[in-house]
Amino acid sequence: MKIGIDARFFGASGKGLGRYSQKLIEELEQIDFEHTYVIFLSPHNYDEYTPQNPNFRKVKVDIPWYSWKEQWEFPKILKRYKLDLMHFLHFNVPILYRKPYLVTIHDLILLDYPTHKSSRLALPYYWLKYIAYLITIHITARTAQHIIAISDYTKKSIQKHFRIKSQNI
Repeated sequence: MKIGIDARFFGASGKGLGRYSQKLIEELEQIDFEHTYVIFLSPHNYDEYTPQNPNFRKVKVDIPWYSWKEQWEFPKILKRYKLDLMHFLHFNVPILYRKPYLVTIHDLILLDYPTHKSSRLALPYYWLKYIAYLITIHITARTAQHIIAISDYTKKSIQKHFRIKSQNI
């Protein structure tokens, strides 16, 4: 099986998501010698990762997070690699991606506690961004083959907001 991993947050500069990405890939390299992996990295973290397992290869993609380019160009790039499964390590899955994928959802804080007070954006821009978030997270949760929740609280929140069956989380 050929598996892609969206590791554009990889490394210390990606904070919690970066650490999650890094450790997941490092551990997979230690245990999986059967499948092949394509690790998609940003230009800023491309040199931070050197595959240790011959079944892992890295690919540089200059696709910013939460951008139109992520929605329109990233699916085209992923299609070129003929992946059997894609793992998005964050909810920002391109809504036009139509191949099998799984997604890690770390939290649903914006759904559970919506507020514009933590944003520096002007109110109209905040609401536009929030609507884009709602559309993306709903499509992602509904179309993912499986969802990885990082806690029981997140799993219950996913079930509450999206009515996803427990066995799919």
